[in-house]
Amino acid sequence: MNVEKLLRYSILDEWGECLLGDHPTASLSYQSYFDEDIRSITKKAEILSDTNVVKPELNVAEKSLFEFCDILARTLETVNLKQLGLKHKWLEKMSKTQILLIHDFDYEFTNDVISELKKLFGEVMDNAYLTRKTVK
Repeated sequence: MNVEKLLRYSILDEWGECLLGDHPTASLSYQSYFDEDIRSITKKAEILSDTNVVKPELNVAEKSLFEFCDILARTLETVNLKQLGLKHKWLEKMSKTQILLIHDFDYEFTNDVISELKKLFGEVMDNAYLTRKTVK
């Protein structure tokens, strides 16, 4: 596994999110809010047309590790949102969905990561001062 290539790929893959924010562009319901194809817009943001930087091709093992880390990052973002006091049903659902996705990876540390995530998500203390009630 070429770690430098994997890091380069990761940085370039996240470049569009740095410019536009992290949006669930794969979600059809999210896409329905836009007149234009939001996926192509975010892909354009990832392209550094004014530079010689090229996103490297990853082999199967590198792609797998990248996907694992990407899912893990999203899962940790949900923990952070809960720590900030956000209370929504989708937050719980999203964390459970992300943990299920992590189950698909066959790394020797996968079960340890899942165990720690479940513990971490369950131990987050609610902060009544930061929590806003959802209007229904």
